[in-house]
Amino acid sequence: MSEAELISTLIESNSLMWTILQWWVSFSFAVMVAAYVGAERLTRRLIAIICGMYFIAWLAVASNLIVLSEQNGAIFQELDILREADQLSLVGLSRLDSAEGLFGVPTAMLFLLSIFFTYGFVLYCYKSAKRGQEVRASSGT
Repeated sequence: MSEAELISTLIESNSLMWTILQWWVSFSFAVMVAAYVGAERLTRRLIAIICGMYFIAWLAVASNLIVLSEQNGAIFQELDILREADQLSLVGLSRLDSAEGLFGVPTAMLFLLSIFFTYGFVLYCYKSAKRGQEVRASSGT
């Protein structure tokens, strides 16, 4: 591939990764809002279903991000080969220098931890609702 094709593919891949991450944040927020709003109706069985479905979605998103990261790694290797051959333009050099960029280790760690934050919030909503029900039952209201 030429440098222009490599950079174009890299830009498309980064754009797709960003879209996937935005979708994941929206999806996680929706799960948290649903847990908060429906906390009174949550049962252990329903929590298990929610957590199971959320984990399956998390695995699907993770596998897509891994594939895109591997593709980006191959593109960066190609750009590095062009740099060593002194055939890389300034645009290519700037792309190569920002190899980690948005999708480096901090983003990967946040994505990994997102499952635990969301699970924790769902369980918090469940326990808070159950505590509230117990308090209302003990006070007779």
